[in-house]
Amino acid sequence: MALAMASAVIASSELTCHDYREHYTGRRDQVIAASSGGEPAAGAITWALAMDHAELLSPGTAHSLLVLAALLDGNGIPSAVFTTSAARDYLSYSVAGGALAAGQTARDGLAALEHAGLLTGDPAAATPLLQMSWLVQAAVRAAMPARMLKGAAAAAADAVLEAWPADESPEWLARSLRSCAESLRHTAGDLLWEGSCHALLLRAGRSLDAARLTGPAVSYWEELAAASPRLLSADHPATFEINERLARAYLAAGRATEATSLLQWVRDERARRLGQEHPSTVEASRDLGLALVSAGRYDDAVTVLSEAASGCERSQGADSVAMLATREDIATVYRAAGRCKDAITLYRRTLADRERIQGARHPDTTATRQKLAEAYLADGQAKAAISQYERVISDRERVLGTGHLHTTAARGALGAAYHAAGRMASAVRLYEQTRAEYTRVLGADHPDTLTACMNLAHAYYGVGRSTDATKLLRETVDRCELSLPAADPITMAARSSLANISGTA
Repeated sequence: MALAMASAVIASSELTCHDYREHYTGRRDQVIAASSGGEPAAGAITWALAMDHAELLSPGTAHSLLVLAALLDGNGIPSAVFTTSAARDYLSYSVAGGALAAGQTARDGLAALEHAGLLTGDPAAATPLLQMSWLVQAAVRAAMPARMLKGAAAAAADAVLEAWPADESPEWLARSLRSCAESLRHTAGDLLWEGSCHALLLRAGRSLDAARLTGPAVSYWEELAAASPRLLSADHPATFEINERLARAYLAAGRATEATSLLQWVRDERARRLGQEHPSTVEASRDLGLALVSAGRYDDAVTVLSEAASGCERSQGADSVAMLATREDIATVYRAAGRCKDAITLYRRTLADRERIQGARHPDTTATRQKLAEAYLADGQAKAAISQYERVISDRERVLGTGHLHTTAARGALGAAYHAAGRMASAVRLYEQTRAEYTRVLGADHPDTLTACMNLAHAYYGVGRSTDATKLLRETVDRCELSLPAADPITMAARSSLANISGTA
């Protein structure tokens, strides 16, 4: 590393090797005299000389950007983090005089750091990530006074949060930002909790949830749940949200018992603070009811959801959207309990009310229609299911477009209905379309794409294309093992399907 930084400084300056050796020797002797210790490591000298060179190329900005970079994941920092308004504000605050020089930008500082060998990467690449040696990061952190760390940590958190895409795409960017947030969390410690929980901490957890990284999500929310009462208070809004998120993470991870216990607490707290009939309390009751379904406690779920429906009707009216959603939840419980006919009756009633209140092509109406189709399919009424799925696709194509993900999902569901009805040619065609659309929009490694691949493989096997089925499942297992946790349900299902079809894991 020392040789690389020395070479970078020499290559981007007028210094000769001889000149650099003189600078190196002089700085080394200064360090020895100041510390009264032994000779420092070569890297400790060369990074300081590299910093001096970067400051000459871009005064003020280079040092401030290096401080921000030292707090993030040196394996890959999205260059967009350094061009956010939060990063620019930090640069303006940090430089002498409180303002950047005319025409000076963050990109000038990044270029200076690259010329000095302190950062590497290509901002113009398809995945513009910058790297920083952990040794340089450690040196910068060690030289950072507590007051500087506090301001830099806040600025870095604001910048990472600002650079975070709302839709979590592209996937590489969300993944890199999660890593940067985690590095910052461990480096800053309690600084991101002063006054409240910094929004970045919540954003990183929600990103884990969205990526379906159930194990890491549970561990993350558990850590925040343990820290929140100590650093804030049990009644702080952030503490409440963290525990609610932890409950949902438990549910996603299949830990229904823990989720149920925590959601019971959430519901009781909302009832205590806001009242039994408040919309937020009703929403918490719905979440608790669905958690009870996952725990197999169907009767308890119906009781909780019926109470929520009664409270919702009293506070918002029988025709409120919340009331329709709660009634739909009860239908979901019936379906989970195997009471498909009861579920179909309630879904049909809710669908008719949504058409009357919200309109025939409202997204909520279409979503209810799809649930009705699923209930028909679960009850063995494939023909009725196909009819409803075809209407769902028609409405979504008209409202959302043919390439929208919701339309693609409905197309895959119709393929499943065709599969159940024995119409295999139609099933294969729709499964192939679904897989192609998910691959195009989400990428080959997304969980929805991988699930679509499994469905298509099963259809191939059903029509006698065993070789195609086995090949596709092998590819799917390989992708699952690279992109998903080992215990992810999709990974386990893909392995099981491959073993069943080919006789090998």
